[in-house]
This record gives sequence, C-alpha cells and structure tokens, in this order.
Amino acid sequence: HPKYLVDWLLESTLHFILCQGIHCGLFGVWRPADCINEVIRLEFHAGFPSGASIRCPVFNGDKYRYLAATPTFVNKSFRISTSPDSLQQSVHAATKFMSEVGDEGRGWILKAPYVQNARGFPIRNVSCAANLEEVLHRICKVPTRNVNKINIKASDVFDYLILQPRMKNNNESKIILYNGKAQYFSSMPRRGLTGKFGVLKFAEEAWNELQKQSAGAFLGDGLTRVDLFSKMDGMLVVNEFENLDASY
Repeated sequence: HPKYLVDWLLESTLHFILCQGIHCGLFGVWRPADCINEVIRLEFHAGFPSGASIRCPVFNGDKYRYLAATPTFVNKSFRISTSPDSLQQSVHAATKFMSEVGDEGRGWILKAPYVQNARGFPIRNVSCAANLEEVLHRICKVPTRNVNKINIKASDVFDYLILQPRMKNNNESKIILYNGKAQYFSSMPRRGLTGKFGVLKFAEEAWNELQKQSAGAFLGDGLTRVDLFSKMDGMLVVNEFENLDASY
C-alpha cells in the first residue's frame, strides 16, 4: 500500500518526487486514488512537491480535475463513474452529454485518468450510446485476462473514466512552455493547423487559466507541455497538460 512509502518519506529530512510514477506507473499494484490520498500527507513536509503543489492535478494525473477547471479551453469531457452499481445511471447521463455536445463524425473515446500514453488502459472507441453501454460493461464488470493483472477489473483501479468526442484530426500539437511562456513546438501535425503564433498564445492562455483555477496548486513553474487538437472548425482545444514526466 502507498501508505508505507509515504510513511518512509515522512521519516526523511527531505522528499523529492520527480515523476508521476507513484500515481500511474504502478497500475494493477496500487490504486491511483489511494496514492493521491497518501501523497497529500506530504503537504507540510520539507521537499518537492509540497504545500499546495502536492495537490497539483497534472502531477496527480487527475485528468478530469484539470479539464473541469479549464472548460473553455479543453475538449468537451464527461466524467463516468466506474462503480458497477451505478452503471445504468452513468450510461443515462453520458447519453445526454453525447446528444448535447455532438461529435465530429468519428464517434467518441473513453480514456482513463492517471495513465500516460494509454499504458495500463488502452483508449476505447465508442460509436454510439448503445455501444457505450456495452463497452462500459466489459470495462467495469469483466476482469482482464492479462496475466499480470488477472481478475482485476478497471473499476478496481480507476474510480472514473473520461468520455470525449473523437477528433477528426487527431494529430496533436505539443507546445513547450517555460514559466508559462511558450517556447517551441515539440511536435506538430503536418497539416490541419494554421497560425502558429495564435497556437502558442492559446497554450499560454490555457496555462494561465489552469494556474488561476487551481488556486496555485498547478506545478506550472519550470517546464510544462500543453497538448492541443485543432477541431474541424479550426477551433483549438487542449487535450492534456503535462509537467514532470513530459517529453520535451
């Protein structure tokens, strides 16, 4: 249990956690929600991160928390509880979200918080509301056959999943910021993106909004990466924020 790791850190003079592995790298070993609850105990311990930053949603990998904090900048997102007992209620609410938001003609995706590059939870494609119910049933009620995680269901690990419209152009632009100022593109699509200066400015504005809405918890000092999509109408949306574990 992560409690024992945090107990050990609390006995030290200083702690340094320089990656998100404690939350997302031990899928099938520790529950990410348990990790977050335990790491918060380091709030007043000398080290990094500490204070308000120990609750940084990007560091914690709590994707829906930072998406919900910056709704005008991000891809429309819906939080779906993975509790098998509330599956029907979740499907009903998600169906309403799908009808109100609409997609780009490519359906929807289901992804998990606390993971990077879909390691530990592959992104699922969803075509319609009926298909969503089938996919959620498999995810939340059927144990995996993976030999390393035998008899573990996604609902045993993740307390929620995220439903989003699937982008027609799903090539990301990845912007590197230093102390909130855009520096360069670490990657960008060959087509479908116009106005590079406007893209850099949008990344800075999204960074500022998360900094403001997270009440100083966002670990935005130093290097940060903002990953963007361009929608069919040319509108930019943030897919994810990254900090300590990002590739720059």
